[in-house]
Amino acid sequence: MDDTVELNDKNFVEEVLEHDGPVFVDFWGSWCTACQQMEPVVTELEKKYDGEEIKIGHLNIDKNPQISSKYEIEETPTHILFENGEVVERQMGAMAKRQLEKMFQKVLDG
Repeated sequence: MDDTVELNDKNFVEEVLEHDGPVFVDFWGSWCTACQQMEPVVTELEKKYDGEEIKIGHLNIDKNPQISSKYEIEETPTHILFENGEVVERQMGAMAKRQLEKMFQKVLDG
C-alpha cells in the first residue's frame, strides 16, 4: 500500500480533512534547502510507516497558495499532522527523523 499523495488546493479537503485517520502533510518549496535536506528523511518514513494507517502527503506551497494561506505556512518545511480533519501537531523547520517519528507515535498510540 502506497499512502503517499501529492496534495493540492483541489484535493486537500478530500485527501486530508475528510480522511478517516491520521495524515502527515509535508509543506515544501522547490527553492527550500531545508526541504531538500528533509526529503530523504520523509521518504524513509514513508517506507517505514507504509501500511500503518498514516497517509503521507506533500504540498508544494508555491503551486497551492489557498491551502498554504489557510494554514499560515510562513516557513518551510512545515509539517502538520492531522487526525480526522483536525490539526494534532505542527512543526516547522528541518527535523531529525526521531522527532517526526514522535509525531507519528502520538496518533498511532492514541
